[in-house]
Amino acid sequence: MTPKTLADYLARKSRLETSRTPEAGIRKIKTVVTQPWLDTISLHHQSETVSCVRLDDLAMSVDLKRLDFIKLDAEGAENAVLCGGLDTLSRYRPALIAEFNPACMTRYFERDPLDYYNLMASIYPSISLIESTGELTPVAGYAWLNERIATGKGWEDIFCCF
Repeated sequence: MTPKTLADYLARKSRLETSRTPEAGIRKIKTVVTQPWLDTISLHHQSETVSCVRLDDLAMSVDLKRLDFIKLDAEGAENAVLCGGLDTLSRYRPALIAEFNPACMTRYFERDPLDYYNLMASIYPSISLIESTGELTPVAGYAWLNERIATGKGWEDIFCCF
C-alpha cells in the first residue's frame, strides 16, 4: 500500500518504545512547567522513544509533489526539525505554525532559543505571533518575542509564511 499522506507514511514508519518511568517523565515536565497548579493534578505521563526521519529524507522517499503547510510542535526540538528540512522548505515554501518554547529548548535539548528564531527568520520573511483570539501580530524581533513569552504563558505559537 502506498501512503497517501505524510501521516500515513509516518504511521507505518514510527516505532514507539517506553524509555523511562512515568515518575522520571513528571520530574522532567516540572522542570519546564513551574506553576503551582501542577502539584494539584494527577499526570498520567509515559515517555516514549520515537524513530525519526528528516523532513528532507521523507520528502524524497515519498516523491512529494507539494507541501502547503506544516504544524510543528516538537517540545524544544523544533530547530533540529527545521534543520532537517531546509531543502524541502526552500523547494515547497510551506506555511508553518510552530511552537516557540524557550524553556523546553534549553532544558530538554540545551539549545539557544535565539538560534531557532534566527533560523526561522532566515527561512521565512514573515513571522507573526498567533494571539489567543486567532489574530496575527507581526513579531518585531527576537527581543520582542522573548518579552511576550516572559510576561505571558511561557511559550507562544507563531505563524511563518513567505
